[in-house]
Amino acid sequence: MEEQLKKDLEQYKDRAETAEKKIKELAKRVELLEGLAKEKGIAIPAQGFEPWFWSAKKVRETYVDFYVKKHNHTSVPSSSVIPYNDPTLLFANAGMNQYKPIFLGTVDPKSEQATWKRAANTQKCIRAGGKHNDLEAD
Repeated sequence: MEEQLKKDLEQYKDRAETAEKKIKELAKRVELLEGLAKEKGIAIPAQGFEPWFWSAKKVRETYVDFYVKKHNHTSVPSSSVIPYNDPTLLFANAGMNQYKPIFLGTVDPKSEQATWKRAANTQKCIRAGGKHNDLEAD
């Protein structure tokens, strides 16, 4: 039994050495890739970047921050899901509803909304199924 233990121990040592070599090779590859990415101006996520563990709030903040910081967008808070000044809508059913006056050319030129050239937000909305507007408010 002692001989078997010695054989097992040798196998584990060999495996550990092989694993160590592979880790060093991978570290060299990572270093090389990081250098190439830096040369090309490609951002690499920081260590610990684990979006699958993010809360919904973190996802929304990261999305808006990307457009605000990288592409000069204005951060616009989500409007109410019950539109105040739009009798054509029962509720916000799409993220673009709050921009409707801009698209229709009816935005007040003196309003803050008229100054927006690029906007980013995560609009709350109610989706009721189907392709578009399923609900009729008669």
